[in-house]
Amino acid sequence: MSANLISNITGLHDYRDDLESSLYTLLWVTLMYSKSSDPRMVPVFLSSVFDPQPQEGKGGFTKGDFLQGRMFLKGVSFPGRDALHFLFDELARMFAVRYQDAPTETERNASLAMRETGHTDWLLHSYAYKYDKQKTSLDSHDATIRLFDTALKDRSQWPRNDPAEKQIFHVDPGHEQVIKTGWRTTLFVEQRENQGDEVEAEPNEVDDYQMSMPKPLLGSWIQTR
Repeated sequence: MSANLISNITGLHDYRDDLESSLYTLLWVTLMYSKSSDPRMVPVFLSSVFDPQPQEGKGGFTKGDFLQGRMFLKGVSFPGRDALHFLFDELARMFAVRYQDAPTETERNASLAMRETGHTDWLLHSYAYKYDKQKTSLDSHDATIRLFDTALKDRSQWPRNDPAEKQIFHVDPGHEQVIKTGWRTTLFVEQRENQGDEVEAEPNEVDDYQMSMPKPLLGSWIQTR
């Protein structure tokens, strides 16, 4: 499902949503049934982007963030499939324009002024031009189909023997996290215990930490101590 429909359940479903879905379908199949350069990053990406948590009747916003930032694609590649990585990156760039702010009147006027003065590289600096060009590419199916055709035309960019291979992901829960919105004192307690029995928190110090902790965490902190 497109980021547009996830974030706006009452929105109009049109062909642009289906074009965007082609990216997610291909990416999901690739991650689930072929090897990637860093499989450790895949489970988190799948859970956050493909299984967004509803927020007050709306879906998540992670797909829109993925399209605009493409950080996952900067950290994960597909060995022996350079054309596939190119396809993912270009599709994400194309659909990202749906979630970008339209150029302001000031930006459009600045772009027009650069063009009229014969600025040699005005296209490189014109946000309005690049935005309009990307937006126009979604006026039909053609641009999306061309990207797929470009990725598939050179057989040397694809492995000869490339069967589907279900990937098994092992998630390491790691240590308890310290988060800013619900501060946990696990690390503080471990540091105290590692210093030996001769180090003991003063009564005032304990009171200060109790005062600063969210109440649901206070009981577990005292038990740990």
